[in-house]
Amino acid sequence: MANLIQIRRSLSTATPSSLANGELAFTANGNVLYIGSPNGSIVAIGGYRNPGVLTANQALVANSTGYLDVVKAANLIVTAINANGSYGSNGQVLVTNGTAVYWGPSGTAGSNTQVQFNDSGVANGTAGFTFDKTTNTLSISNTITIGSGSLTSTNFSGTANNANNLGGVAASSYATKTYADTAAGTAYSNAATYAGTISGTAYSNAMSDTLSRSGTYTGNNTFQGTTTTFNSNLNIASANISAVSANFTVNNATITNNLTVSGNTTLGDTSSDIINVNGIVTGNVNPSANVTYYLGNNTSRWLEVHTANLHAVTGTFDGSVQVSGDLVVTGNLTTTNVNSVIVSDPMIYLAGNNYTSDLVDIGFSGNYYDLSANTQRHTGFIRHASTDQYYLFKNLTQELDGVNVVNIADPSFVLADINARIISGGLISNSTTVAITANSTVNVAITANTLTLSSPLAGTSGGTGLSSYTNQDILVANSTNGFSKLSLGTAGYVLQSNGSAIVYDVLDGGSF
Repeated sequence: MANLIQIRRSLSTATPSSLANGELAFTANGNVLYIGSPNGSIVAIGGYRNPGVLTANQALVANSTGYLDVVKAANLIVTAINANGSYGSNGQVLVTNGTAVYWGPSGTAGSNTQVQFNDSGVANGTAGFTFDKTTNTLSISNTITIGSGSLTSTNFSGTANNANNLGGVAASSYATKTYADTAAGTAYSNAATYAGTISGTAYSNAMSDTLSRSGTYTGNNTFQGTTTTFNSNLNIASANISAVSANFTVNNATITNNLTVSGNTTLGDTSSDIINVNGIVTGNVNPSANVTYYLGNNTSRWLEVHTANLHAVTGTFDGSVQVSGDLVVTGNLTTTNVNSVIVSDPMIYLAGNNYTSDLVDIGFSGNYYDLSANTQRHTGFIRHASTDQYYLFKNLTQELDGVNVVNIADPSFVLADINARIISGGLISNSTTVAITANSTVNVAITANTLTLSSPLAGTSGGTGLSSYTNQDILVANSTNGFSKLSLGTAGYVLQSNGSAIVYDVLDGGSF
């Protein structure tokens, strides 16, 4: 049976005297549906209206032919307008003959090809301003004014004989001439400065002298003399200096000023050459190819190597290794092939670099052989990252060598038994006693598949105080901190309050 819900109603009163916010009421006097508003007013929202007639304070209702007599809007957005049974053609506009509105041709002025312009708010055209779409020609009869000047047919011509002229002046008169300076055949002396004067010009045989080259060089400079000496005043600014037929040779030279070599440099050409470096190296020393060259060899070794940080891909030590500081191993697997490990420190710290994530398990594991199943198994004690719980396990067939996550969902994963006596603030468990004590500082939570009590647990202790129930009973709190049973109500009735109790009854808004 469906629920019976009745709103407020009347057979004679035209308008209810008051309605709560959102409360509905219907009157047969005018067949009108009302609703109460937040400000206390009563709003008519439905019922009988005047179809086809625009009526104040009433909804729009079309008549039997789908029309309304009048539609008024402060802001109207439409996608199409039907005027006198037509939506019009491309380019047409709405026009009126004084009695009706219809679609008609748009208003233009002037003759064909004349450009339209605003003539005191009216579209207009003139024979002196035209556009030929066939030749793409815009024609203006008189003057084009640009700022304070103007162009007319007398000071501008596009004829073949005057194509490069503007106002009778040759265009070449306005061209800017740029000349590239050369130095062919010119021997420059000492202290000459060439910066910005010789752009990309190579020196010829005219420079085949023995002058000392001093100054600033830019661009590409080639010296072809047999002897060329550069003194301490040499400054190479964004320049390339090279020798074609000459050799730049320095024998037994002592360089007291700074020396910067940016190209390839070879020191010595045989194994008997001895190179002494008495200074301090301030830059990086890198091989030209990765894993290609040696620093010493198996027969000629450095006595000691002192470095703040030694970073090697692999390493082999034939003798003992002594580590005075901390030993940090960042590899994935460390194998120690010894019978026993002795650690002097009282604490073993695991997962020391697990600062930014929680993706690995923490604990220890071991391997044992199951004779009955003829297979390798593993046991251990871990804190599982996914569950944030500790597990003492056995029987696991998953290989754990180099593995950081134990698969607790593996069918072979079994929780191991533990033999221990537990004494804590709320629990005492031993061979003879199991005691659980809850107080203000010890919270006790019991999780069990079943729990049986000899008597019903009182409401004051979290129970109901009832030992039996009838099908579909509802528990309702009573005045004694217990519960009473509310039996199933009549079909179609709903659960509600009568002001003093919870009951089953019909919903009735009353009358006015």
